[in-house]
Amino acid sequence: MYADNQNPAPPGIAKLIGRRSRRLSACLTLRPVSRRNLFWPERAVVPPPGHQHPPLDEAADLVPVVAQALWRQTERAIHQSLLPGYILIEESSQVLRGRLRESEQLHRHHGLPLPLEIRHDEFTIDILGNQILQTACERMLTVPRVDAESQRMLRRLLRDFSEVASLPRGTRSLRGSQPGSMPATT
Repeated sequence: MYADNQNPAPPGIAKLIGRRSRRLSACLTLRPVSRRNLFWPERAVVPPPGHQHPPLDEAADLVPVVAQALWRQTERAIHQSLLPGYILIEESSQVLRGRLRESEQLHRHHGLPLPLEIRHDEFTIDILGNQILQTACERMLTVPRVDAESQRMLRRLLRDFSEVASLPRGTRSLRGSQPGSMPATT
């Protein structure tokens, strides 16, 4: 921070000042912007036919606007249905489907024929993209000052995600959590 407010940053500009030590000091001055300008990408996407929302409400607080933007974008993403995709499943089974994991079969069952250790791809809606959307909706419901309409819409959206598993709290990296969770291509 500036000790004596010399040379302050112009409004809307963030200045970072480095020192010789490993510390980094920051002076951040923000100027208010219109809520409509804050979420301009929402207006840049062409909505599907017959699926238009009124413009974002001018709210006194940022939280209701972010909640409203979340449910609108989520609703737009899943307006036809949840996105299905393939995930990699490794399990013990009585039936061979997919590939046999020979080393696991020998290690766990010592040469016994059943159960089989298999690996296969499953076509499901429980993919990482849907899990992220569901978790975002769940977590937004726990934020204070979310307006009643947004709470209602987020709860309605969560009903659509009933067959999708939530991401566990504290998940730091989503990369590599489900290696086979690629969307299906048609």
